[in-house]
Amino acid sequence: MVRGLFILGRPVDGIIIGCTAVLGMIVGLHSVPSTFQIVLGILCGILLLAGMDTFNDYLDIEIDSMSKPWRPLPAGIVDRQLALLAAIVETISAFILGYILFNYQAIVIGLVAVILAVVYSKWLKPIFLAKNVIVAFSLSLTFLGGALAVNSTPVIDNTFLLLQSLVFLTAFTFEIHKDLGDLAGDKDHDVTTFPIRFGMSNTVWFINLCYTLAWCIALLFIFILEIDLFYLIIVMITAILLALVMYLLIKNPVKYIELTRRITTLVMGFILLGLAHISLLTYS
Repeated sequence: MVRGLFILGRPVDGIIIGCTAVLGMIVGLHSVPSTFQIVLGILCGILLLAGMDTFNDYLDIEIDSMSKPWRPLPAGIVDRQLALLAAIVETISAFILGYILFNYQAIVIGLVAVILAVVYSKWLKPIFLAKNVIVAFSLSLTFLGGALAVNSTPVIDNTFLLLQSLVFLTAFTFEIHKDLGDLAGDKDHDVTTFPIRFGMSNTVWFINLCYTLAWCIALLFIFILEIDLFYLIIVMITAILLALVMYLLIKNPVKYIELTRRITTLVMGFILLGLAHISLLTYS
């Protein structure tokens, strides 16, 4: 049961979200956050995403029973009411930590993200691209929330906006990528996703195009921020990993959906690490 709750919370994805908030802290402060701020920022990200994802799985149990019967709820590993309780506890815990450690602006950003997630889950699911846009927007708010958490008046310049756009584009593409694995359940429940409307092949090409665009934006920061060998190496490694993702998606998107999703998560982690590194070089 504990392992099932762990899987529902998607802690690896939560770490990525937490690291996005930490990048926002670095940009907002123009310096290194304290170790305490970094650790608690990541923890808030893990808890907030765990609450949102667990609640989404609670609502999507019928869809997942067709598309992902191995997930903890349709497989009966975790009781549905226990999952709802866990989602509530995780979300409240994230807000309590945020309230104690950061300022009210960051709490408002988190609250907006949660409200959007609930509104989508309850009322907007049938609308084409609603999920992709709302989830991507909510996750991109993490970057802004991190900046506001440590600085109530961060400098919103072109670099800040480009970083925010990179987070949004990556999250938006990742959500469409995930839709490839939910085709059967979404069709049965009249949820119009990108793969359902445009077909598997066109969706794969669109995903590959968007990932390429996101990588090109990441590459731009070599010239916008500090030119650095470490970041250049990261950019090259992620180019190889993304090429592998694109090849596997073209070869068999359904078969390799989980593998490509994990590789893409790794790519996002690498890029966040690199961006944090060159941001610190630039602002130090």
